[in-house]
Amino acid sequence: MMFPTFFYQRGLTWVREELYEIWCRVVPNGSAVVAETQRLQSLFHQASVYPSQSQILEMIHCARERELQLQQQQQQEESVVMPAASTSTALGCGSKDPPQTDGNLQQRNFLTFGEFCLFAHELRKSYEREIPRPTQLSKVVDIKGNDKKMSDRKISKSAAKYQVFLGGSCNPTTWRQDIAIPLLKTWGLTYFNPQVPQWGPELIEKEHHAKQTADVLFFVIDKQTRSVATIVEAAYYTAAQKTFILVIHALDGPGQLIQGEPITEREYEDLATGQLVLQDMVERLGIPVFSNIRLALDCTAKILKERITVQELGLSDGISPLKNPHYPIGDKLIKLRDAFNALDTSNSGEISMADVCMAFRILTNRDLSVDDLKNIVASSNEQTSVSFDQFCCILTEFRNLPADNQRRFWDVMASKAATLLYSVVSPVSRILCRPSPKGVARCDSSSPEVTMGGARDIYLGGSCGSTTWREQTAIPLLKKSGLTYFNPQTCGWSRRFIPIEAAAMDASRVLLFVVSLETRSLSSMALAAHYIGLGCNVVLCIQRLPDNAEINGDRLSAFAIKDYNRGRNYLSDLANREGIPVFDEIKEAVECAIQRCHQQLVLLQNQQTQIQQQQR
Repeated sequence: MMFPTFFYQRGLTWVREELYEIWCRVVPNGSAVVAETQRLQSLFHQASVYPSQSQILEMIHCARERELQLQQQQQQEESVVMPAASTSTALGCGSKDPPQTDGNLQQRNFLTFGEFCLFAHELRKSYEREIPRPTQLSKVVDIKGNDKKMSDRKISKSAAKYQVFLGGSCNPTTWRQDIAIPLLKTWGLTYFNPQVPQWGPELIEKEHHAKQTADVLFFVIDKQTRSVATIVEAAYYTAAQKTFILVIHALDGPGQLIQGEPITEREYEDLATGQLVLQDMVERLGIPVFSNIRLALDCTAKILKERITVQELGLSDGISPLKNPHYPIGDKLIKLRDAFNALDTSNSGEISMADVCMAFRILTNRDLSVDDLKNIVASSNEQTSVSFDQFCCILTEFRNLPADNQRRFWDVMASKAATLLYSVVSPVSRILCRPSPKGVARCDSSSPEVTMGGARDIYLGGSCGSTTWREQTAIPLLKKSGLTYFNPQTCGWSRRFIPIEAAAMDASRVLLFVVSLETRSLSSMALAAHYIGLGCNVVLCIQRLPDNAEINGDRLSAFAIKDYNRGRNYLSDLANREGIPVFDEIKEAVECAIQRCHQQLVLLQNQQTQIQQQQR
């Protein structure tokens, strides 16, 4: 891929000069693409924008998926018109470029320069607008309309209060004794250490009090243990509206020893996904995630001594700050890609200058003349068309210019424009609802896809993989009840779906999580705990793993079964404490979710009726 050098000649502005220079400093050998997540973060940081890891994954997902869809469409069209005699050549070994699959797509994790310009510009705009964090539709409120808060036990006034609670992985880890406690003593900071030689039930209340009263909750997810219950606990307390410091040590990979046993590739993927989901939940609250315990302790000391929040830490503190981590960024590129594809009627990968002006008017409601384009395209360049990457740069460049001749574009709408407009309406909802590449439905295809601006009645969270509880039990009951739903299960699941599914959970009235005996369910337990902590309308079905459990061909050891059941026990206990219904049978849990959804809908109708009566 050649680098789009035609943008940088005279009258340079922010897009063409600053971002171009940043790209040249960070990207080696003048490459037109950049793949490494750390290098992408460095690019954005130097442009004074601070996306979360989840936002970067969303950017990559939206950028590459549209390419895959276009390629699949072209291949389908070619297969229709291709003579039968040549079919074997196209599909066999003689094919130069094999058909793309979802697996191929996962290997193409990169952004181009034009995409980088667009995302950097959109993030800067979001900072200027100060977009608020979305409120979960499933949030439970009291009669006065106040959000439900975590339940608090009565705490003795004479009980000790500590500045730092040292939560996280325990035996056989020694990070508390080796690193944390010596430093905290040196700094004169009080702490509570839950890791004791002999643990007893009498310590439960003492630990709970320490968590409730501590100024800082300091959690470490170490790679020496599975940390199942720790991840579930951390996910719950991220919603506690307390100062939360999280350190995650990524696993080494398949074959790593945990409690003397090598973990399989499938278990590694489950554990790594659990860590990613936890990191995403924390970052969405604007809290940076650490990988170094000493650095995290230094920042903890600064927070306590200077009385600042963790969100106020910056690059000078050795961390990657976050701004507007909740902002959905990927759909901005989807709109441009859909507009470009609609005008690229020949599927050549390029559109004419006139089409660029047409797309600009429809996307921005502003005029762009050919003379304006010449300010970007060098006069010595005789090209008459632009690629999608160049199109991104042009749109980003001219969005910064004053709107001299703003006019409504409805009077010039042509048939091509009508097609284009259809392609850019609600792109995110179409991604959420479209069938996956393997044909697994992501939402109810028979009932309306969305209601009330994309809202759905029930989110079908929990165990995925080879489970069939959604298709066999939940979906038939939901269709019978006339309720909409979001189904996150897909054969080609990727970590890039995390932000998309987070948006779906925010837009669902009731969150159902099924922790089945067929899966490890670490990420599902973490998500359930987090949304319980946020005070959302959650229904749980929790099934314990049996002795000699086998998951996707992996025979679980006694240690592993104990670890995953400990996480289930912790989730069940906190749900009972928060008044969340917990069931053993999936059907009962689905019926409860349906009942709760109907109750919420009746409540909304009553509230709307009262408002209408007051207005009269």
